[in-house]
Amino acid sequence: MLFIVDNAEKPFSFYLQHPLVGSLNVVKNHRAYVVDPETWSAQGITGANKILDDLFKYLPQGG
Repeated sequence: MLFIVDNAEKPFSFYLQHPLVGSLNVVKNHRAYVVDPETWSAQGITGANKILDDLFKYLPQGG
């Protein structure tokens, strides 16, 4: 899995056009996810908890 914090200047779709990024197995297998920059750049315990809560959206059921 790969988690990408999208940035307003160049969205992840811009980088997907690069052959190196497109050749990654994680991208080929559709396991790269763009995540909310506000949530994933939060700091401290509260920030870590927000990231963990968000992470469960991307994990396969049953672990």
